[in-house]
Amino acid sequence: MKHAHQRHQCRIDAVSEAIRRAGSIGALERLAGIPPTVEDRTAFWLPFSHLPGASALDAGVAELKRRIIAAATGPQQRTHRPMWENPTGPS
Repeated sequence: MKHAHQRHQCRIDAVSEAIRRAGSIGALERLAGIPPTVEDRTAFWLPFSHLPGASALDAGVAELKRRIIAAATGPQQRTHRPMWENPTGPS
């Protein structure tokens, strides 16, 4: 039986491979769970439109990849709380 860390790494490896094989922006959008409607795709890309040239595309692709990995690995349980994080919320 694989340990949790090994299973987690296997999922990350599989997701990395899926991202690598995605042949288009549309394929990345589908993997990230962006609905294929013009409205939903526009809503995703609009926040990046203020960036110049290829920076907008790079930032959007980075966000798609982040979402794909986050969805595949699920919520991460933390074993400790950073000392700057207030467990009761904002002061």
